[in-house]
Amino acid sequence: MTRRNAKNLIRQALLSLLEEKALDEIDVQDIAAKAELSRQTFYYNFKNKRDLIDWILGCNADLAQAAFRTSHDINTYICVAFSEAAKDKALYKNLSALEEGSYTQLLRDGVLSCAQLMMNLTERQIVDSDLNEALLVFKCSAGGLMQHWVENGMRQSPQQMANMLCANMPYLAANFFHYNHKEHLAKEDLL
Repeated sequence: MTRRNAKNLIRQALLSLLEEKALDEIDVQDIAAKAELSRQTFYYNFKNKRDLIDWILGCNADLAQAAFRTSHDINTYICVAFSEAAKDKALYKNLSALEEGSYTQLLRDGVLSCAQLMMNLTERQIVDSDLNEALLVFKCSAGGLMQHWVENGMRQSPQQMANMLCANMPYLAANFFHYNHKEHLAKEDLL
């Protein structure tokens, strides 16, 4: 069995256990048994349960970043971030119940990463302090909205959440993403 397969089995075991009981009631032995792997295999792949959770959240964040790198569209990034959270609904709900904000921090950091990528693609720098503040407001709004969505049962679709967040993005941030997206598309057309 490859390491990737073992990690995915462990991930699925944790997510399955979260359907039955709370995160703080699950230990490494429970996860290993559910995955039909030894504890040694668990520890070969992860330091502890927190390391596993961070890996899952990191994988989700990486998928959203990859979607942005392909589309260069902030709405796509946000939609994928919310979609990945919906797939791992039990984990996100448990993290929220434990007042664990790591999942919202990844989304907030991701928004700024998207802005940095747009600047790199268009060879621009943020020199406007108002724009910088607008991006900071947007990143905090993104994290807060995700937390609210998780805590209220994820009733709206990921696309609805992405649309809602982008529709309420501060004007300067929205203009930044829209303008730079168009400029990048124009550059691709020249190639």
